[in-house]
Amino acid sequence: MLDFMESNAQINNSPATYYYQGYSDGRLLQLPRTLEAEAIAIGLMQQLETNPIYSREGKMYGILLVKLPNGEKGYSKLFLDC
Repeated sequence: MLDFMESNAQINNSPATYYYQGYSDGRLLQLPRTLEAEAIAIGLMQQLETNPIYSREGKMYGILLVKLPNGEKGYSKLFLDC
């Protein structure tokens, strides 16, 4: 996960800072945003800013943290240049 985070970053298992939510089949679904997710997204944005190809307006970034049954963490990242 350190691909997009400062090597000295201290991230704890803090509660969600925000919930993205929407309805599906009449049920309210929520997806939490955590400090860990924010740190990874900020690191991704900073990494892309160093490349002149991505230095203009019109970007969308996204990351998705996952935790496997064995406790291992992973993530998916998305970048759209509009």
